[in-house]
Amino acid sequence: MTDPHPKTLLQNERKILNLVRVNGAMQRAALAGETGLTQPWVHRMTDQLLARGLLVAGAPPKGGRGQPSITLALRPQAAYAVGVALGTDSVDVCLADLACQ
Repeated sequence: MTDPHPKTLLQNERKILNLVRVNGAMQRAALAGETGLTQPWVHRMTDQLLARGLLVAGAPPKGGRGQPSITLALRPQAAYAVGVALGTDSVDVCLADLACQ
């Protein structure tokens, strides 16, 4: 049986996360349009990213017709990166979360 939450991200999952990182909270329809993927495929991938805790669901935008879709945003505390630069006279360390903060 395969792990339902693999540790590595698929190329299209990375594409979705990068779009949300660059543009801020987005709806699934906008993600489908930007990636060129079908809406059902984007829905399936974003559901997996939500289950893995990399994305969070936000409130739907106000206005418009019909039932609005939720917005999806990065969950900054889902992952961190550490950078270390060793110099002859110094050590520089930086820490960034998933939102690059």
